[in-house]
Amino acid sequence: MNSNSGCFSIPEILSLICQQLRDDELLKSLASLATTSAAISATALKVLWERQDSLVPLLRTLKGYSFSSQALILPASLSRVSWSRMQAYASKMKTLSISYNDCGTAHVRIPETTARTILIRSGGGRIIPGLLRFEWEVRTTAHDSGLSSFIFLFVGPSLDALRIFVNNTPGDRAVLELLPPMCPDLTVLELYTDARSPPSSQDLQDTISRWHSLRMADIPFVNAESLSHLGRLETLRELCLDSSQRVQDSDSDRPAPNSAAFSHGLQKLTVSACDAQSPPKMLQSFSNTPINVEEVVVSCTQTSPDVDARQLIIRAISSAFSKDTLRSIVCRQQHHKPFNWMPIQSWCLLPYAQCRYLTNVNLECWMDLNDADYTHLAESWPYIENLRVDTFYWRSDEHTPSATLAALVPFAIQCHNLTNLDILIDANVAPPLSVIPTGQFSRRRVGMHFGASPIQSPRHVAAFLSALFPESGCVSYADMASGSDTSRKVKTSYAEKWKEVDEHLALFLVVRAHERERIASIKTTAVLQKEE
Repeated sequence: MNSNSGCFSIPEILSLICQQLRDDELLKSLASLATTSAAISATALKVLWERQDSLVPLLRTLKGYSFSSQALILPASLSRVSWSRMQAYASKMKTLSISYNDCGTAHVRIPETTARTILIRSGGGRIIPGLLRFEWEVRTTAHDSGLSSFIFLFVGPSLDALRIFVNNTPGDRAVLELLPPMCPDLTVLELYTDARSPPSSQDLQDTISRWHSLRMADIPFVNAESLSHLGRLETLRELCLDSSQRVQDSDSDRPAPNSAAFSHGLQKLTVSACDAQSPPKMLQSFSNTPINVEEVVVSCTQTSPDVDARQLIIRAISSAFSKDTLRSIVCRQQHHKPFNWMPIQSWCLLPYAQCRYLTNVNLECWMDLNDADYTHLAESWPYIENLRVDTFYWRSDEHTPSATLAALVPFAIQCHNLTNLDILIDANVAPPLSVIPTGQFSRRRVGMHFGASPIQSPRHVAAFLSALFPESGCVSYADMASGSDTSRKVKTSYAEKWKEVDEHLALFLVVRAHERERIASIKTTAVLQKEE
C-alpha cells in the first residue's frame, strides 16, 4: 500500500480505508498502515483500538510483561514511559469486556496479582477514560476483594452501557453501592446475579433506583416495589426481568398503585422465570391497570407434570397490558411439556382478538383452536405477520386437532402481511377448491409449518395450499422422534407425507412461473405483430 497516495491526505477517505480494513479483519494491514507516517498513524491507531474490547492486548503494550501457565504477569514496577504509552492506546478504546473466573479471556488469564499491580500503578484512577461500554462477568468470592476493586478502573462518567455480574460478597456489595454515582448517565444496564448466592433484594433495589436515565434494563426481579422507580422513568424503552428463584406471593402482592406506571413508551418487556408459576405473579406486580407496551416475551425454563400454569400465563398477559399498544406476544416454555397434559381451550386466547395491531403471536403452550376460532382471529388481526401456536411434538397421540385446512382460508383473505404460519391442523381431508373465494389474494410468500399434523393425501393438500397461497413453494415439516414406538411411527409417516406436499408445492411454483413466462411471451408477440 502506497502511503504517498493523495487519498491518504484526506482525513475522511483515510478513516474510511482504515475502517474497511478493520471490518474485513485485516488487522495486520491496519497495523502496518499505522507505522507508515505520523500523519497516518493517528487515524489508523484510533480505528485499530476503538473496536478493541479485550484488556490483554492493552496490557501487552507494557514493557516487561510475561506469561506463566497462560497467565499474563506484569513486573512489580512499571516505568512512567511504559505506562504513558499504554494509556495513549487506552484512550482510544470505547468498549471493554472482562470475563471468566480469572479475569481474562478464553486463552489468557489476568490473575489477581496482575490486577493488584495495575491498581497500585494507576493510583485508583481510570485507565480507559473514554470507555462507553463495559462488560464485567467475573465470578468473585469472598477472597477476591482485589478483583472487585479492579472494576473501578473502568467505570466513570463517560460510561453509557454496563453489563455486570455480582455476587453476595463484601466486595460486590461495595460495588453495588458505589456504581451509580460513578456512572450517573448510564442508559443500558445488564445486571446478573448468582442464583445460589444473590445479593439482597434491598441492595439491588437501592442500586437500581439511583439511575435515572436508563433506556434498557436487564435486571433480576426483586419485588413489586422495585418496579415503581422503573415505571416512572420516561427514558425506559426495554425492560428484562429474570427470576432465578420461585417468586413468592409476598413479592408480588403489592403492585405499583400509580396508574401512570410505565406509561412513557415502553417498547419491549421480557419476563423470564425458572418455573411456570412465577411469570403470572411477576406480571401481576406491575400495575393495578394495564400498562402500555408494544412487545411482550414471557418464558420459563422448567415445567412440572403437576403444575400446568399455561392458562394463568396467557390470562396474565392479557390482563396486564393495554390491548391498544400490543404488537408482539411471545410465550416460551423451554423444557418439554409432560405428555399427560392436554391442550388448553381457545377461550384463553380469544380476548387477544381485541389487540387489533398484533403483528407477531408465538405461543408455545399447545392450544386447541377450531376453524371458527381461527376465522375470528384472522378477522381481528389484519396486520399479523407471524402466527405460531405450538406445532411441536407434545400432542397426545389420541388427540386430533380441531382445526382443518379450511382454517387457513381467512388468513389468505384478511391478512395480507402474513409471512409465516405455524399451526396444528387436521389435514386428513382436503376441502374442495370451491371453498376458496375468488378475489385478489396476497402475492406474498408465506412460510407454512404444520408439525406432525395428521394428513392422508399429500397431492390434494398441496393443490389446496397452492391455490390458497400461490406464491408459497414450500412447507416445512418435522420428523418427530418423541413418544412411544407407535407414536414415532405415526409421526414419521405424517412427516413423510408433508415432505411430499413440499415437493408438490415446489413443482406447482415452477409450473406457475413457466405459465407466466408463456403468457408474457404471447402478449409481447401480439404487441409486435400489431406494430407491424
